[in-house]
Order: sequence, then C-alpha cells, then structure tokens
Amino acid sequence: MTTYYFTETNDRKAYRQAEALKAKTLADAKREATRRQVFYGTVLKIGTIYSLNANGLLVSEISYKDGDKWTDTI
Repeated sequence: MTTYYFTETNDRKAYRQAEALKAKTLADAKREATRRQVFYGTVLKIGTIYSLNANGLLVSEISYKDGDKWTDTI
C-alpha cells in the first residue's frame, strides 16, 4: 500500500509541509485531498514518500489540482 501526501499552496511552485492521506489509490487520494481543501483558488498537490525532501516538504508532485481539474504529472 502506498502512502500519499498532499499540500495546499497558493502557487504550484510553492512548497509546504506535507500531510499524510488515508488512501489506497491515487484516485482515493485525490478525493480526500479535495475534501480537505480549506481555501478557494489554491493548488492541491499529491505525492509519495519519494516526493518529500528531508524536511518533509512536498517538492515533486505526482498530481496537482489547479482550479477544478486534476492533472497527473507521471
């Protein structure tokens, strides 16, 4: 089982501390991240443990949502 992490930032190039998601698949992770979105107009990014740096920042996403549409980067 893969652990997914997400962040909510104001720009796609911004970095932030990642939070773990309780999801079995990428589709489940996208749904949960969308439900956890707090602010309107922000960018949601999802990654795996390999997307995090030593400080726990999500630096390379596998999927992001800018507006209403999810885009996979893998």
